[in-house]
Amino acid sequence: MASQGYCFQVDLANRAVRAGYHVVEVPITFVERVRGNSKMSRDIMVEALWRVTAWGVEGRVKRALDRRHT
Repeated sequence: MASQGYCFQVDLANRAVRAGYHVVEVPITFVERVRGNSKMSRDIMVEALWRVTAWGVEGRVKRALDRRHT
C-alpha cells in the first residue's frame, strides 16, 4: 500500500470495493478539540486530494475503455 497518513483508510476501502467486498460507513462523533493542533498536515491533505482524484480518473478511463471494447 503506497498511501501515507489518513489516505490509507480511503485506499483500503477502495481496494475492498474493487475486490467485491461490501463497504459501509460507521459514523463516529468526535468531541471538538479544546486545545492543541491538528495532526493532519498540508502534505497529508495534498496526498489525499491527489490520490482520490487519480483513482476517480483511473476508474472512469477504465469504464470508458471497457464500453468501447464491448
